Amino acid sequence: MSKNIDNYKGVLLDLDGTMIDNMGVHLDTWVELLAGLGVTMTADEFHHRFAGQTNPAIFRGIFGDRFDSAEIARMADEKEALYRERFADHLRPVAGLPELLTALEARGIPVGIASSGPSVNVFFALEGLGWAGRFGAIVTGDDISHCKPHPEAFLTTAQQLSVPPEQCLVFEDAPSGIQAAHRAGMQTIALTTTMQAATLEAMPSVVHVCNDFYGAMRFLGIA
Repeated sequence: MSKNIDNYKGVLLDLDGTMIDNMGVHLDTWVELLAGLGVTMTADEFHHRFAGQTNPAIFRGIFGDRFDSAEIARMADEKEALYRERFADHLRPVAGLPELLTALEARGIPVGIASSGPSVNVFFALEGLGWAGRFGAIVTGDDISHCKPHPEAFLTTAQQLSVPPEQCLVFEDAPSGIQAAHRAGMQTIALTTTMQAATLEAMPSVVHVCNDFYGAMRFLGIA
């Protein structure tokens, strides 16, 4: 199967694990936080259960009603501050992303970000990369009511770009995000930054699986 970039009118990017290869740091900080709360969970188990979900959804999924909203917000802020501290020196885009963005801009194809992460993390990354003003739409976990695999993040981003969902191409790394794109009526290119290719290839609406954005550009005919 092959696709040309001209088949699409908009491109939507997940952030964590897609634009930046940061999931290892996220997972390590979550495992450390949960251990302090008496929950033993491996990084792999956490990723399979919760990748792509917002922090409140993760806390509710693990602890139910044990903590109120204020306690969840405080713990989530502490976790994210630790993540940013640990990842700051490693912040860089996944290979080929700068070139892809330049190619899309040259073709007049709008690009948006659809992330489940908190806005402070999203703008930490974008400002660190010097890309804060580069996107036509930025939707974060603070802007949505339903986390992935619900399609809200992708549908909201497409709406802000004024592009019909079926004409959008999504870049994702997590099964929950791929499911969300499928439910939004969008096709996905999946990156193997955090999951095995065989797992991603079996998911609905995935048109290509690659290691980085150079592979995606070759697939789309813009290498």
